[in-house]
Amino acid sequence: MPSLLPADDLAALSERQRVLVEAGVDSALAVRVASGEISAALLDIAEVAATCERSLELVAGVYFSLGTLLNYGWIGERAATLPTPTHWDMLARAAALAEVARLKRTLATSALAESADSTAPETIVHAWRERREAALQRYEHLLADLRASGGASLAVLLVVVREMAVLERA
Repeated sequence: MPSLLPADDLAALSERQRVLVEAGVDSALAVRVASGEISAALLDIAEVAATCERSLELVAGVYFSLGTLLNYGWIGERAATLPTPTHWDMLARAAALAEVARLKRTLATSALAESADSTAPETIVHAWRERREAALQRYEHLLADLRASGGASLAVLLVVVREMAVLERA
């Protein structure tokens, strides 16, 4: 599993494991707990690989490169900190996160389908990015504004999901 991760994600995984071990969690359990998010990503990668009939390594490269480009980590961190004082807030956050997960798979699938002859993740993501330049600029500007505001809310998450959906249709 670690060989498929980009350096930043691998460092974050190691840091989560370290924090858990320092808190007194058994090291084997810390690895399992810290790897939960990555395990979900690997299930997505396996699904996309089967759909596109491409290698796990190639799909992982595209999936994680898109994740870096589109700041999936930051989005996940903001969503995790959202207060859910009511049952409806919890359901809304869960629905938004389910849509983010679907969009991650769909965006990776579309990038791979649009570059069916390419076998390099960097080339595939570069071509995908070029075809969506205007939409990506809007998305990046939106995320910059949201980062500058520092706040996290369900409204922010829903706006990000909408902008990710624009990338799906671009």
